[in-house]
Amino acid sequence: RGGRKSKAKGIPTGVVTLKNWIKKAYTNVPVFRHSCADNDSPLSQLNPEPGTVTIIGGAAHKGKTAFANKIVNEAAYRNDGVTSVLTISTDLSREQLWEREIARITGIPLDDVQNHRLSHREYQSLLREHEDKILMYADKIECRDNIDTIEKIQTAVRELKPEIVLVDPIQRIFANKRCDNEHERLDKIIKELNKIAASGVAVICVSAFGKKTSASNSMPWEFGASKIWTYKELKPSWDQPKHVHNILLKGVKDKASMQSDISLVFDSSRMDFTVRESENDSTNQHPPTVERKTLRRTE
Repeated sequence: RGGRKSKAKGIPTGVVTLKNWIKKAYTNVPVFRHSCADNDSPLSQLNPEPGTVTIIGGAAHKGKTAFANKIVNEAAYRNDGVTSVLTISTDLSREQLWEREIARITGIPLDDVQNHRLSHREYQSLLREHEDKILMYADKIECRDNIDTIEKIQTAVRELKPEIVLVDPIQRIFANKRCDNEHERLDKIIKELNKIAASGVAVICVSAFGKKTSASNSMPWEFGASKIWTYKELKPSWDQPKHVHNILLKGVKDKASMQSDISLVFDSSRMDFTVRESENDSTNQHPPTVERKTLRRTE
C-alpha cells in the first residue's frame, strides 16, 4: 500500500535456492513419535513413528525379538496416547512373551520365571512393586501368535485399531496372493504394511538377515521400509559373563533424519538392554555390572 512494495521475509528467490529453503524448512519440522526412551537417550532414535515402517534386522537368536518388544512396550508404558499395541509373533507364544516381559520389568532371571520358582508371597510382592507396568501391559498389549498372513494382520488392525504394530519375524508372514519367489512375497508384504502405516500406525518389523547381509547391504525388498536398523552382536570381552552380550545397532536408512550408531549391552538372563554410556567402554573392558536377583526354589 501507499506505493511501497511488500516483501516476504525469510523466503528466498531463485529456483535452486527456493528448493533448498523448502528442504531445510521441512527438515526442521518436528515429527510426532511415540517416545520409547528419554529424549537424551540414543534409543530415542527408535521412537515408533506413525506413518512409517521400521525394520530391525540381524542374525537369528541374538536378541532382536527382546529388543523390538522393549521398544514397543516402553512406548506403550510412556505414552497415554498409545492405547493399543498389536504384537504379532510366529515364533513365541503369548505366554512366552509375557514371561519375558515379567523378567524385563522385574529383573528376575527368565529361567526362574519360566520354571515357576516364585512362591506365592514373592509373586504377590512382585505384583505390588511393579503393578503399574504389569497392569498396563495386560491392558494395552495384544499378543497374537496365530497370525501368519498379511490379510490376518489387516483384519486384526481393523479390529483393534492399534497405534503400534510389531511383526516378528516378517519372513514368516505370507502374502495374500501367490508369489514366484520370497523376495516378491516380502516386497508385497512391505507394500501392504506401508498401507497400514499410512493410516497413522507405527509399524515395526523384525527381520532375519542372512550371514552375507552387512549393515550397508540390505535385501532389495527391505528398502520399501522407511527406516532400517541392523542389529549385530559384537565379540565379548575376555571376562564377560555368558548372559551379557555386546550389541551394535546401525542405522542403514531413514527418510527423515540421520541415524547414529547405538552401542548396547543385552542381559539375556532378564531380557533387557542398557545403553553403553561411553565409547571408551569397549568390548575389551569390563561390561557394566548387572544385578541379578536370585530366588529360592519353592518346594
